Amino acid sequence: MSFFYRKKYFNFSVSRYDITSIENKELNEAFCEFYNVPESKRLTTPMLFIGEDYLTSEDLQKVNLREVLYKYKDKGAKVPWAEIFEIKDKAGKNKRKIREGRNIYYFVGGFDRWD
Repeated sequence: MSFFYRKKYFNFSVSRYDITSIENKELNEAFCEFYNVPESKRLTTPMLFIGEDYLTSEDLQKVNLREVLYKYKDKGAKVPWAEIFEIKDKAGKNKRKIREGRNIYYFVGGFDRWD
């Protein structure tokens, strides 16, 4: 996924996180809190956070990612890292179980904008 989009939209970047890691699980919880992901969809994989949107595995099958990216063409899709880490630090340890799935990764994408 990311290679195609990085090649076409040169400043698009995607980071992959293994949800089985405690640190990444806590980071995922912070993203879910920030993006108001419903409890039933949290800690599911794959999931993509980009701009003001999050896409669950169901969404990723239905939605054209190019359309989501195009929405941010002019304004960019910055990752709100400061807010995410503030939420993560306040939350502390979370005991929620990881939902079983075939994929153990979630993704965070962002870019400035493209011409």
